[in-house]
Amino acid sequence: MAELAAVSGLSPRHFIQAFTSTFGEPPHKYVLRLRLNFAEKLLVENVLSIAEIAHLSGFSDQSHLTVTMSKHRNKTPRQVRQQR
Repeated sequence: MAELAAVSGLSPRHFIQAFTSTFGEPPHKYVLRLRLNFAEKLLVENVLSIAEIAHLSGFSDQSHLTVTMSKHRNKTPRQVRQQR
């Protein structure tokens, strides 16, 4: 966050406020949403394993993806894959 703030010429606090004002959500939530969207796309379109998709989506492992997706999307990667 500090690097992004520095590039934009703002303090980290002001960067987060400006980002939230512009995009309607804080940077962390924005990036997490993008990562989950990408993971869902891969789950539906590809034949990669869930562990591989977790890695490609920036999660530490399959369990991390599952816990995060369950918390924020109320479904597991397996459920997403079965809905395709």
